[in-house]
Amino acid sequence: MDGSKKTRARKLVAQLSENCGFLVLDGAVVMRCPGAPYADSPMMMFDEVDVLTAVALELLEKRQVTGSFQWEWYVRTGHPAKVGDWIILSDGSRKKIVGLEKGVAFYGTGDHDLVPCENLIPARSGDPGCWEIDNAR
Repeated sequence: MDGSKKTRARKLVAQLSENCGFLVLDGAVVMRCPGAPYADSPMMMFDEVDVLTAVALELLEKRQVTGSFQWEWYVRTGHPAKVGDWIILSDGSRKKIVGLEKGVAFYGTGDHDLVPCENLIPARSGDPGCWEIDNAR
């Protein structure tokens, strides 16, 4: 698997909104967010290969949904950040994660150099081991 495919897969996962997943319909990727009715958003720049690459990289996993209709979708795997990974801050600077404790990542020695792990999302740059802070969570 070449680097460009890995980068595309990471960029796809970075666009995934919270509580949403991806469907593959005739090779096209659609982001589906639960609700009544479902809110579907076509992901024009991505295709089924990007989803399958993200699965191979263990960024996404396939889930079955049952109910009045049965379908499959792909959701984040929940692989957490780890010590040694990088956090890309809003000003573009990078800070190394130096510790993890009870769902909190520490990236410095100051009182404010921490972030809940649930607020970390894969970096839009697609760099492996890099995270950004999603303040909307």
